[in-house]
This record gives sequence, C-alpha cells and structure tokens, in this order.
Amino acid sequence: MANASGATRVRFPVRLGPWTDWSRGRVMGATLTVRRTEGALLIEGGRCALLPRVPPPEMNDLASSLVSHNARFYTNAANYAQQCYTSDITTGTLDCTTYVKRSLPWAADGHAPCPFKGGICRSNTSNLLLDSGLIDSHEHLGLNAPPADRIQARVVSHCAPLVTAGYSRNISVRNYNYTRYYYGRYLQPDRPLAYTQQFNSQPSQYRVFDSFVGNLNSAFTLWSAQAAAFNISIGINQSDFDPIPELRVLDAEIFIIFLLGNGVVVGKPSSDPWYRATDPERRYGDYLTRQRTTAYRMQEAASPMGCVLRHQFCKTDVGCGPLAGAYEAYVLALSLFFNSTPDGGPLTPSVVRYNWFSNALFRATNVFAGIIGALQGVSLQSHERLMGGSLANIPEDQWQLDVTSWWTTTLAAVQANFVSAATGQVEPEAEKLAIPMNSYQREFCDIQVCHLMQ
Repeated sequence: MANASGATRVRFPVRLGPWTDWSRGRVMGATLTVRRTEGALLIEGGRCALLPRVPPPEMNDLASSLVSHNARFYTNAANYAQQCYTSDITTGTLDCTTYVKRSLPWAADGHAPCPFKGGICRSNTSNLLLDSGLIDSHEHLGLNAPPADRIQARVVSHCAPLVTAGYSRNISVRNYNYTRYYYGRYLQPDRPLAYTQQFNSQPSQYRVFDSFVGNLNSAFTLWSAQAAAFNISIGINQSDFDPIPELRVLDAEIFIIFLLGNGVVVGKPSSDPWYRATDPERRYGDYLTRQRTTAYRMQEAASPMGCVLRHQFCKTDVGCGPLAGAYEAYVLALSLFFNSTPDGGPLTPSVVRYNWFSNALFRATNVFAGIIGALQGVSLQSHERLMGGSLANIPEDQWQLDVTSWWTTTLAAVQANFVSAATGQVEPEAEKLAIPMNSYQREFCDIQVCHLMQ
C-alpha cells in the first residue's frame, strides 16, 4: 500500500555490523540493499541517532570524537554540494540521487545592502544575501508525514567584508609583531579580552627564509567568532564575542570571519574586498626557474567579514514564526506546535517532533562555526586553485564564491543530517553523545525516505 509520498511502506531489512568506508576504515553502520527499481523507500530507523552541536560539559572527554565526526560530515557535504548543486548533472562522480531532492532550492542576491549599520561594510551595494526559502520536511527532506505533522524551515545568510580603518592597530609584544582587531570583546571563559583577536602582523606572515623558495606549504587560514541575540540583547553566555554597536543586529546570530594570507601570494593584484591582495611581494621567486617574479600579498594581517544568520519555522497547517536568530526563531514559533491540555499538561507529540526537527536542522545550518571550524581554509573555493603557496589570480568576486560554497555545503548538510540521523551512521565513540530520544522523536527516523531514481 502506498503512502502520501509514493514511498513503499514495506520495511527493508537493515544489516547492522562493521563495514568498510575506504575514506574512513572500519566503522559501525547500517546498510540497506534494495533494487533500484523500488523508487522511494522508507528507512528502518532502528539505529536512530542525532548528535549535538557541542558535547555537554559532563562529556567533554568525547569532544575530540565529535570534532572528528564533524570534519567527516562536512567534508562529505562539501563533496556532495560541489558535484550535486551544479546545473550540469553530467559532471562529477557522486550519485546525486540519494535524497528525495537532488538539491534544496535557494536564491542569491550579490548586490545586497550592508547587513550592519554605521558604515562598517566595505560596500553598501555589493554584499551577498542567500535565502533557502521554505524547506518543507515532507517535500524536500523526505519526512513522510501527513500535512498536519509537517514542518517548514527557512535559513537566510547576509554577509559583507568589513572596513579595518579605525578598528585595528599594530602592537609589539616581546619582539613579536601583531595586529589587533576591535570588533567587540572576545569572551574567553577565564579572562575576557578587550579586543576581538590578534594575529601575526602581515610582514610576519610573509617572511621567506630562502630568497628563491616561496612559502610552498602556505595556505589561507580562517578564524571565526559568533554572537547570539536573545530577547533584544546579546546572550553573553552563549557567545564568543560581544559585538560593537556597529555590528549589533538583535534579530539574528552575528558572525565575524577573519581571512589570513599566511604566506600565500597571488600572481596578479586583486581588488576582491575580502582578499585585497594588492601589496607587491618582491622577495618571492619561482622555485623551478629560480627567477624572481612580482607577486602580491594581502594588505591585511587578517581581513574581516561580517555575517548575520536568521532562521524561521512554520507549521504548514497553522502559520509561521518570525525570521530571527536560531534560538529566538525556535522559541517564537513554539506556540504554533504547542497544543497541550488547558491545565498545561505534558508536551504534545507535535512539540516533541518540532524539538527534534529544529535540533537536526541547527546542527547542519551552523554555517560558519560548523563548516569553518571543521574544514578551515580548505572550505574556501580559492583553495582548489592553490599550489605551492601561490594562486595565479583571485577574481573580484572570490569572497562571494567562497560564501556561496559554504552555503551549498550547508544545504547539503541539511539533507544529509536527516538521513544519517535515521540510519545511525555515527562512529561508535561519537554515538555515546547521541541526544536521548523518546518514541515521538524516533517516529521521525521511521518515516524518513531516501530516494532511488529509476
């Protein structure tokens, strides 16, 4: 008997046991073997497992296993996005038919205004706004539920390179030179800083010890910090830094991402507003011909970009909450799902499912902290063209290509997280961190559909 989505209700046997993923070695997982003609299939969710964004304090000893899991998770999502979020379906080697949709819909505006106030953006007209639109739990993610139990979510990212004049200064500490940036206090647990972060000065990053050999192992590096808004204020205990007034956006999560040249040189000057590779680097030499050539390095020790991230949740048969920061968006949409007894009885299945859905979504849409934290400079699209510490050129819109790559990786991560939660594809050590689930939440795993194209 077919259900509403056309998926077969027959459960196919799942074989549990060790199996080999050649990129990882032997891990414990679930395998599902069916004929490709079966079409859309319901996954057996017996090993249902959803991991947290960060480990609880009492399980900090398992933090490394979560870091390892996240690195693999985002690497796989990046590979999927690179091959399956393109318009050319003939390119790539991955099978792009794993999920009910090849890719999630999204829209981009490369000429968006500055997301902040006070003239802190390098441009007021060429910033990047990315919008997923409403992602439907049934249509887009394959959670095979009747209309009254369906959930929709929307994610919006808005980014802009930031000015540094007036927000940085050079300092020397014990004969070492640094550049310090002031976009808000960094909230270290033991000793908060009066500045955001300091990095090795630009000249220090471009020291070359052999006049004919450039920094062959040089690669861009990234550093990011997050601030969370709660109830028209910054949640200090949930934030990495306390943004200055120019960066305060109280209906969103705020991120600052620094790009460090770290010795990388470029063959032609680039006016990209984040890379800003315009300073001649005359000490650079071609290590093959041993002839000097003019290359260019970044102007800044660390070039900042500011981003805001907003979420929205809807119950398809009721309505939508507001577009806001992650936690606030979750809380302000809760009433759409809360249909308890008049005396304030126990949480309804609808609320419990909403909790599970939002947790699964947040783990994947933690765009900047998640992807940048896990993949670092490898997450940059420019990294693909980096060889021997140098790039032939950097296009003027490279920063937008980088952010778009993070974005499609995020959408691919959303698709992957719901399926992997249902199948329990988690390493044994990381599985100890799995969020406890009740029967209503486990239902989400039992109604998850994967799609095999005929």
